Amino acid sequence: MSPSKNPYELLAQLDLRGQEEEKEEDELVGRDPNGDEIWKFEVTPFNIDDFEVKYDNWRIITREFLQQIAKNKELTETAVENKERRTIMHCPSQGEPESGERFCVVDTAEIEYGRAAEVGVRYLVRVELHRDFQQFRQNSLSVKLLRYYNDDPDDDVDWIPVPYVLNLVKHNNGESYKSVEHMVEWRNQLQQIKKL
Repeated sequence: MSPSKNPYELLAQLDLRGQEEEKEEDELVGRDPNGDEIWKFEVTPFNIDDFEVKYDNWRIITREFLQQIAKNKELTETAVENKERRTIMHCPSQGEPESGERFCVVDTAEIEYGRAAEVGVRYLVRVELHRDFQQFRQNSLSVKLLRYYNDDPDDDVDWIPVPYVLNLVKHNNGESYKSVEHMVEWRNQLQQIKKL
């Protein structure tokens, strides 16, 4: 693959329809120690290795891109500390769509001040940047956040080609870790995840 190829244009040309199998409705299977619902759902099958090989393992995460993220993260942290409203936009860099579109990666107006511990960066893997993937029922949290921040009733955006989103990581200050029952339940859940 020639370095002059635009990875976003290549992604847009790829057809992912048919990759998602028919699924039954999601099923409620129980509650976790905090009382939150646990749902059983099917993961959309997708061969990431084949997908990456098809595009010659093109690097989307470059040094320039990481510097841009670091700058935006710092701006967000400053806004949060000062309790300021600030919308941080992702400005397309070389190799990204030349449409001039800018997308919001965080809006500090949505932050619950005093409860946030730190600003986190959620990177999107290549397949999450594809318009067809973004239509699947089980979207990633990063895609959901981008859709939330860029929700414009007058604009029917079906594809958000932004490789990261900023979000607030909150630390749980509860004392549930002192409960033996909770720890046994969490350990069982971790073992199930490990098996999967």
